[in-house]
Amino acid sequence: MSENIKYPTLYVKNFAKIKEAKIELSPFTLFIGDNNSGKSYLMTLVYGLMRYIEKIINIIFEDEKNIEELDEYKKLKSIIENYINNLDFDKEVELSFEEIDIFIELFNLLLNKHSNEVINYIFNSDNEIKLENIKLEFYDREIKFRVKKKMNVKMMKNIIYLL
Repeated sequence: MSENIKYPTLYVKNFAKIKEAKIELSPFTLFIGDNNSGKSYLMTLVYGLMRYIEKIINIIFEDEKNIEELDEYKKLKSIIENYINNLDFDKEVELSFEEIDIFIELFNLLLNKHSNEVINYIFNSDNEIKLENIKLEFYDREIKFRVKKKMNVKMMKNIIYLL
């Protein structure tokens, strides 16, 4: 794989029959392998993550009280509050790469924490399919949003949805 990855990359570990995989999610992604090696599971996971992202974000952000205790959430809240305190309202803001990385870090932390619920939703199953680790990385990204007076978990969900 090239050093200049420009598409989102999905990492999975111990997912169904797949011990470990790193997939660059380009507009055309082809899975090749032996029969019964996990290609369909992987493709369904990729499709499900893209198709059901709004539902997945709702799943992973459901427990608002516990999310607010996370260090990553506190960092993000501080960043957003800084924008709120230093900018005019209803002006478009663009986050720095470092700030976006904190959003991605929170997203991946919550995605892993709730991976069983996410997998159960995508595959319409009851804990039949296991996933030890999942991570999405984004490249060449930008997030723009409008500053409002108060930041909460719902607004964080909406900003992560922009990724």
